[in-house]
Amino acid sequence: MNKHLSYILPLLFVFGIWYGSHYAYTHYRILIDAIIPITAIIIISLHINIVRFITELNQKLQIKRQFGSYVSPVIVERLQKNPELIKLGGEEKMLTAVMTDMRNFTGLGEKYGQDVEGFTAIMNQYMTAIAQPVFKNDGCLIKFIGDASLHIHGAPLDDERHAYHAVKTTLEMIEAVEEFNKHLESIGKPPVGMGAGVNTGKILVGNIGSEGKMGYDVLGDPVSVAARLESQTKSYGVLMILGPDTAEAVKDDFDVVWLDNIAVKGKTVGLDIYTVGKTIKHKHEEYKKEYTRGNWKKAITWAKELEADPKVTIGEYYHKMISRMEEGLPANWDGTYHATSK
Repeated sequence: MNKHLSYILPLLFVFGIWYGSHYAYTHYRILIDAIIPITAIIIISLHINIVRFITELNQKLQIKRQFGSYVSPVIVERLQKNPELIKLGGEEKMLTAVMTDMRNFTGLGEKYGQDVEGFTAIMNQYMTAIAQPVFKNDGCLIKFIGDASLHIHGAPLDDERHAYHAVKTTLEMIEAVEEFNKHLESIGKPPVGMGAGVNTGKILVGNIGSEGKMGYDVLGDPVSVAARLESQTKSYGVLMILGPDTAEAVKDDFDVVWLDNIAVKGKTVGLDIYTVGKTIKHKHEEYKKEYTRGNWKKAITWAKELEADPKVTIGEYYHKMISRMEEGLPANWDGTYHATSK
């Protein structure tokens, strides 16, 4: 029942009974006791509204418990106002997952030595710094795993531009780490970095776990691929690697650059991977053509030219690829690089 009707209908009934009893007495001298039915209606109405209030309160508290630590307070409020926006079970939907990992975690930890409390405090500050862009862009922070993080865009609220917001968030997370490093420098600690894998696909999202312990989580191959992409960022000299579907979705919004066709650890089929950065497009296309054909001498020439260009922002990538190609073309090269590590 509409909550407004739950107030209006009892009032109409009460008025109707009162008016009917009054009319019967004044016109026909028939005395009808209206107190009992009016009192019954009031009690029933109060009971219904109190039960509804408690039910809605419990639902709002459940939503807050479910999402309070995952999303921004604004989203929690929207979910509380309209619970139909979410499914607290599980559902498969197109999402974009972002997996990040801290760089130089060991070096920072060594500087703190036995100061466990100090190291814990600085790690909490790091996690807070990278979480803010997630909340700002309506992402859903699924979990922290040590110094790594996993978040998604497109759930619990639908977002048609989840890939765009995922890449935008990741760039802002990288900026947040740069600001965090200024704080580390001010207290005499070594800088850290962050690598990120961003991948789009059909992902199972919802309450996942055992009967005794469940949580809002995600499962699916696209999430695993996001983790694999993140682990390759160091190998390619970039801070972010995009999966093919993500790159396709954001190619008109960011400067998307092809990196390689790679079969990540555990996969036999290669996929094109990309990053966001500045390069010289026509030269990069020549480099890509020679690289995939296996003409690595020509590819190295193009890569060196691009590495030296001051307008290129992914020079480290070309440096890494030159080093790889100088080791020699693998046997049975088919244009796909097969990763040997996660």
